[in-house]
Amino acid sequence: MSRNDMWYVVAAVVSTLAVLTALGSFLYYRGQIRRMFRMLRRYQGQEYAQETLADTRESKLEAQLRKLLRQSALQQEQAKKDKENLAGLLSDLSHQLKTPLANVMMDAELLQDETLSNEERRGFSKHIAEQAEKMQWLLSALIKASRLETGILHFEAKQQGIRQTLAQSVSAVYVQAQEKEISIVTQEFTDRELYHNRKWTAEAITNILENAVKYSPEGSCIQIDVQPLEIYTRINIRDQGPGVKPEEYNKIFQRFYRGSAMSEAEGTGLGLYLAQTILAQEKGYITAAANQEGGSCFSVFLLNESNI
Repeated sequence: MSRNDMWYVVAAVVSTLAVLTALGSFLYYRGQIRRMFRMLRRYQGQEYAQETLADTRESKLEAQLRKLLRQSALQQEQAKKDKENLAGLLSDLSHQLKTPLANVMMDAELLQDETLSNEERRGFSKHIAEQAEKMQWLLSALIKASRLETGILHFEAKQQGIRQTLAQSVSAVYVQAQEKEISIVTQEFTDRELYHNRKWTAEAITNILENAVKYSPEGSCIQIDVQPLEIYTRINIRDQGPGVKPEEYNKIFQRFYRGSAMSEAEGTGLGLYLAQTILAQEKGYITAAANQEGGSCFSVFLLNESNI
């Protein structure tokens, strides 16, 4: 074989190898692209099959793509839940605002009557103010609870005495209790350092006390006692109101739920719901039971130590 013939053979072999290498690379990357397309199709169909991947640059790229797709799926699922929660919240809010808003409009229309006496005008004006205050409180409570549940609103808790927190709560309902000649008696106890946020915990306990005052008869007594436990400290609030049926002990903490014994009284069904939401942020909780002397006993549980 001549030298020229050898060169031709070598060139042919090199060319063939180059073509085969190029073809192999083409088929390999086409396979990778097809795998990624299959992954995208599975993602669109909400399927996430696991595959064993070789430790290559392409497999790492595929793993990153899978990670991004999963994150996108989780975000879509969260967005769907947020949308459903918002729709439910707006529906509840619309339903709850309907009555006080209708009352305000009716009273405003009646005030246009020039034959009304000054006393009647004052009565309608007072009713408008009460309904407006109710709507304001309802909106404020709903926004607070919603922001706490979604994590938009966050507050810090720390070890601090519970006596001052209880004093703030009692002071907040003192005037309402005086108007009904209801006495609020706190049994003597040694102050304890509990894990809580004073401002928010005081608001939660205030909501419970407001319910106790609202639904208790005139001249009755609301008792508060503090009971240390191994992990939690229990704060009992006992009233002499109509009480809560055992089958409603858990339901009364739901948004807008009102016990059957309280359906005739003025209220929104948000106070206990907000109280529970606040206490959950502090790893605490609230329960309801019957008071042995009649009425209800609401118990707030706060952690003795934050590292539990």
